[in-house]
Amino acid sequence: MRSAKQIRRQYGFTQQQLAGYLGVTKGLLSMAELGKRTLPTAAMLKISGMLQLPDSHSTNSTDKKITERLKKQQAGAAKALEAHARNCAATAAMTAKKLTGLKKNYEQAINTLNLVSQLRQVQAANDTISKKDVLWQNMVEAIALKRLDACGEGAQELLRIKIASLQNQAQKAKNAANKMLQQN
Repeated sequence: MRSAKQIRRQYGFTQQQLAGYLGVTKGLLSMAELGKRTLPTAAMLKISGMLQLPDSHSTNSTDKKITERLKKQQAGAAKALEAHARNCAATAAMTAKKLTGLKKNYEQAINTLNLVSQLRQVQAANDTISKKDVLWQNMVEAIALKRLDACGEGAQELLRIKIASLQNQAQKAKNAANKMLQQN
């Protein structure tokens, strides 16, 4: 025969809940579970009655209310999963746009650095460079280098990984939602 502790754990009752049903104190139930005390006959009869009930996982023993509630829970969970899938897909699309912008900024930074380098070479060859030109070139070069660092391959790869992860998460959520709807 299964003990009160096994029954309690099978159904997820706390000691307080089962003790209330059995009409004993939590302390007495605790001592009985440890084998230090014996439950009263009335409590033992209630436990025996619980043991004689059909398996709680049996479809035949599940009443209509529980079945309907489970269907509603599955429908709600499916709806939440579908919303999560849409959110992940939308975030992936926005991240893809950000990646496109990052690539564009990276290319522009490289083009700017090439331009500054070519201007310096032409002006040095013609000996026509002024202090104002040097200051402007240094400023533009510094800005381009910062953009290059911020938009480099590492930042782009992180966004690619994020996009793939979001797309994967969206697909898994969509599949889980479809599975739940099919069970319902």
